[in-house]
Amino acid sequence: FARPPAGRLVVALPWEFGAMPRDWRTAINRDVDEVWACSRHLRDGYLASGLDPELVRVVPHGVDPRRFRPGLEPLPLPGVPGGYRFLFVGGLLWRKGIDLLLDAYRAAFSASDDVTLVIKDFGSGGPYQPQEAEARARSMAADRSGPRVAFLRDRLTDEEIPRLYASCDCLVHPYRGEGYGLTVAEAMAAGLPVIVPEGGSTADFCDPATALLVPSHPLVLDRTRVGDLDLVGRVSVIEVLALDLAQRMREAYDDREAARAIGRAASAHIRADHSWDAAAAIAARRLQELSGRAAPAGVGA
Repeated sequence: FARPPAGRLVVALPWEFGAMPRDWRTAINRDVDEVWACSRHLRDGYLASGLDPELVRVVPHGVDPRRFRPGLEPLPLPGVPGGYRFLFVGGLLWRKGIDLLLDAYRAAFSASDDVTLVIKDFGSGGPYQPQEAEARARSMAADRSGPRVAFLRDRLTDEEIPRLYASCDCLVHPYRGEGYGLTVAEAMAAGLPVIVPEGGSTADFCDPATALLVPSHPLVLDRTRVGDLDLVGRVSVIEVLALDLAQRMREAYDDREAARAIGRAASAHIRADHSWDAAAAIAARRLQELSGRAAPAGVGA
């Protein structure tokens, strides 16, 4: 949050837990000209944390429609059975809802169903530290008495990631907290139906015509810290019920043509309206407006 020697300071600031860190709010009010939130849901959390509405603007992420598109050659997944494949891409974290997904998958399917849950871990050893869900996912992958689980840990290249989506039938991302949900948008652009919570950050690009939505409810925890950060209020996220999620997964499995139709609509929507070019145009407009704004008193232009 340190001000530059000259000019304006814009901070593109992700956050996934509702109430923002107290030190962030202090620094923003003192030194930042504009905060960019990548979703309306994130902006709402910043405003509820006490930031000035004029200070916070929505500047979204996007996808590259040349990379993420229908019809790509599927990525070979050695050792992963055929049949219907659900896909989860992300850190195996509480806020990503991996525990809910494992509960729902076990409730919806059995070993007799021709289905596999493909879990592509991301960020382990980097931004995301392993949590207990990883051990559970590995245990389910080794359990032949339940529905099939494939646990992928190999690093993928930029060229392979879109093909991973093409190798599966449906993305499931039952997150509790996301700033944007980029893997959801990527999967949609690639033509996959996605199963996500109603509300939350993905509401900016997911609706009943473009996604399989799961009812969600607010979840406010009796915690005012995340890691070593003191928050201005309690942790606030959203949550789905595992049984509602299981029902949606079963519907996608049982009515595959309806799910594929949702995927086609999703691809057209994302590729037309939520590209990086579209996001860059929004960012450019904000920068143009800021360049003509008077600097705060005592701050060099």
